[in-house]
Amino acid sequence: MKLKQITETVSLFCAFIILAGCAFFAAPSEAHAASLTGTWSGSGSMTINSKGTERVRCRVTYSRVSGQTFSMYARCASGAGKLSQSGSLTRISGNNFQGSVYNAQYGVSASVYVKLRGRKQTVYISSAGGSGQFSLRKR
Repeated sequence: MKLKQITETVSLFCAFIILAGCAFFAAPSEAHAASLTGTWSGSGSMTINSKGTERVRCRVTYSRVSGQTFSMYARCASGAGKLSQSGSLTRISGNNFQGSVYNAQYGVSASVYVKLRGRKQTVYISSAGGSGQFSLRKR
């Protein structure tokens, strides 16, 4: 009888440790996702197939839609002018997000990948017409 109680106690203790470990390791991912929300700004470059490379400044606002999905609105400016685009992102793993944006002004869609590192993020964007990379900081 004593052995059965010890076995049950050890089993419960192990289950608790496993669950606590899962909660501990899941929490940072949720924290990363939550830290994406807000306004970010920074700069980078866009290579447009027909025009070459341009320096671009952007301000991006992310809002949580549900779970791991976020809406995104970006206003950017370069020597060629200003533009805005909107889209959505989904957390694909840890601090990595992927989605798409649409620029109604030019009727262009693009794929977006975001790598979040605390209060910094790197944004990669690509479409049939070009590609870009930006470094943003949380405001």
